[in-house]
Amino acid sequence: MSKTSKELSIEAIKDKITKLSLTGALKPNSLKDEPEGIKSDGRSVDHSRVMMTKVILPNHSDTRGYVFGGQILSWIDVVASIAARRHSETSCVTRSVDAVHFLRPIHVGDIVVLKANVNRSWKTSMEVGVRVEREIPFTGKREFCCHAYLTFIALRVNKDSTCPTVVPKVIPASPAEIRRFEAAEGRRQSRFSQAQQPDSMQQLREKIQKLNAFDPVYESLELYGTDEKAMLSSYGEMIELVLPQHANTLQITFGGQIMEWMEYCAVICALRLSRSYILTAG
Repeated sequence: MSKTSKELSIEAIKDKITKLSLTGALKPNSLKDEPEGIKSDGRSVDHSRVMMTKVILPNHSDTRGYVFGGQILSWIDVVASIAARRHSETSCVTRSVDAVHFLRPIHVGDIVVLKANVNRSWKTSMEVGVRVEREIPFTGKREFCCHAYLTFIALRVNKDSTCPTVVPKVIPASPAEIRRFEAAEGRRQSRFSQAQQPDSMQQLREKIQKLNAFDPVYESLELYGTDEKAMLSSYGEMIELVLPQHANTLQITFGGQIMEWMEYCAVICALRLSRSYILTAG
């Protein structure tokens, strides 16, 4: 009894798979999905590299045409989160941001170029480095403005829960990538050591709570010391409603959005204290 063309084609496919398996070109588990959350393969730095370009508009700046530092921090968080997501290929949230110092002011009309990539990864976390440059549109000249290091946690989203998940290793290639890869471990240990010093933070919280309870109607500033008077006279408070545009796909507020609101509130406090024009330095 002769075989149909459909049966012959199925047998041909089976023979091809068998030959590939025997030659090693097809691994036995290559047709199976990798266990969820497990990514043992490494990835190059180029895999996560991101560049974002923005033009400074009047709504990004203060009354003198200088960009708000919080706006730059918000963009830093966005471009860093894209780099982290490219490397991990899963959802990520901002864990921490190291100190950022603004070395040059950026004006309305300037072009801002933000470059980001993952410097190093650990089990579920990644350090992303971001470089910010100011480009003068009339000359094309670029000037270094600031850099930032952010830590992200990769998340696996289930039906009822969200939990950290394993991320691929970073494979540095160039001397600069290797230098940043090695330095990232030192910065990580520094963050751990700072987190293990709760006493100073607790004292600061208690002082802030005391100042927050100040009521100018019933209390006098004369009851407080010089430093406390300065803090009370410059006290500022903001209330913001978190809307969908402020959050990521997991409905978690962007870390950069929080930093932007913090800078706005800090600007108000600094203006009240200095009674002069100010510029965010870091």
